[in-house]
Amino acid sequence: LFSAGSDGIFALAAPKFFPAALPAFRHLSPLASAARKCYNRLMNIPSDPVMMLSALNMLLRDRYPSLAELCAAEGLDKSAVETALAAIDYRYDPEANQFV
Repeated sequence: LFSAGSDGIFALAAPKFFPAALPAFRHLSPLASAARKCYNRLMNIPSDPVMMLSALNMLLRDRYPSLAELCAAEGLDKSAVETALAAIDYRYDPEANQFV
């Protein structure tokens, strides 16, 4: 994951499985950005609708400006997410950027 440059300073060598840079993390240092991307790939979205609701609203609040960006970054099917949460009477509100 890290490699030493000719100047002896270690640099992050991003493995192939890291997703493309996310716009929401442009302001982070390269190391923090890489760590965040790795965390995103490891985080599993729960399949239980109530737990899914909690996890998605947290991600929408803390990391993503829209449901579309969240789904793209996390590899989720937007219509499947909306259908699952509609089953427990929650709909995505773009103005609030939350399921309400």
